[in-house]
Amino acid sequence: MKKLLFVLASALLSASVFAGEFHLGTYFPVTKLDVDVDDDADDGDFDASGFGIKFDYTHITDSNFTWKVGTAIGYTKSSDIIDDEKKGGLDYDVGAGFGWTFINDPKMTLSLTGNIGTHMLYFSVTDSEYESGIKISYDAKSVSYLFYIGPEVTFSYRFTDKFGAYAGLGIYYSFGSTSLDYKVSGGGISYSDNDSYTTTGFIYMPSLGVSWKL
Repeated sequence: MKKLLFVLASALLSASVFAGEFHLGTYFPVTKLDVDVDDDADDGDFDASGFGIKFDYTHITDSNFTWKVGTAIGYTKSSDIIDDEKKGGLDYDVGAGFGWTFINDPKMTLSLTGNIGTHMLYFSVTDSEYESGIKISYDAKSVSYLFYIGPEVTFSYRFTDKFGAYAGLGIYYSFGSTSLDYKVSGGGISYSDNDSYTTTGFIYMPSLGVSWKL
């Protein structure tokens, strides 16, 4: 059994090396989540948006069955960490997809895949303000670990036999958890809280960039 798995893995790797298309570009993730903090749904709204670098490898078989793997990392902002102020953080994604290519000719491809993957949002914020002349410091860390599933459509157009451009859009339902670590100090006050909350929502991931056919 192990030998069979090794042969299959080797065959898949060989196919990947000699056929397929690489995509490298910019992505603009928009994440809209509901963190189950309490019964008030508005208190649990968590929105973030940003930009970064996205990379994937897409393989189209002779029968137009399509699979892909990819990863992305970027900078994101949210005003839902401290006092409605925009704060920066990290957006990270890794996923895979399986589907079909409806247009596949020397000039262009149009593919639709069903993707699954993991997505992480990380924010670490230190801030302070003065209340009645007393400095109050805030330290907050928020980490959302999400699993997602949903469709992605990708279109590529070639300017030469190998080189071209692509654009894609993924819309994913996500679920997971968000851990919050919050500390307040100053003026004789010292308070901290650490908890984890069920999280659901949607991730919208448009991207565009260059493509290279092997």
